[in-house]
Amino acid sequence: MVEPLSTGGQLGRAAGKLFNAARRAAGDPGLREKAAAAGHSLAASGIAAGAPVKLGAGKRLFRQFTAHIMLALRLLGYQLGGVLFFAFALAFGWHGLTVWRHLPPRIGLAGERMAFLQMGIGLLFAYFGLSSWFKSAALRRKDK
Repeated sequence: MVEPLSTGGQLGRAAGKLFNAARRAAGDPGLREKAAAAGHSLAASGIAAGAPVKLGAGKRLFRQFTAHIMLALRLLGYQLGGVLFFAFALAFGWHGLTVWRHLPPRIGLAGERMAFLQMGIGLLFAYFGLSSWFKSAALRRKDK
C-alpha cells in the first residue's frame, strides 16, 4: 500500500506539474495562446519560448565521460590514500615496536609509553588505510 504524501510532498508535486506545464507551453505557441485567453500567466513565464527540453547527444556524452573520469579519479584517490596510510602505519608501528623491544632498563616508563603511543598511532593509520580500501571497494560495487 502506498503511503500518502506529506503536505510538503503534495506541494512539491503540484509545483512540479505547474512547472512542466509551463515548459510545455513555452515550446507550443497554441498552448500559450489558450492559457493567455483563459487568464493564466503562462505567457509571462520565465521560461523562454525556445528553451531546450532535452540535452543534445554531445552534452550527454560529455557528462557521461566526465562522470566516468571522476569516478576513476575517486577510486584512484582512495586506493593511493590507503597505500600511504598503510606506509605510515608500518613506519610508526615498526619504530614503536623496535623502541619497545630495545629499551634500556634505566629509561623506564616514559620510553615505554612513547613506544606504545607510536604503536597506537600505527594502528590508527592502519585503520585509516583499511577504511580507505573499503570505501574504494564500496564505490566500485555501487557503480556496477
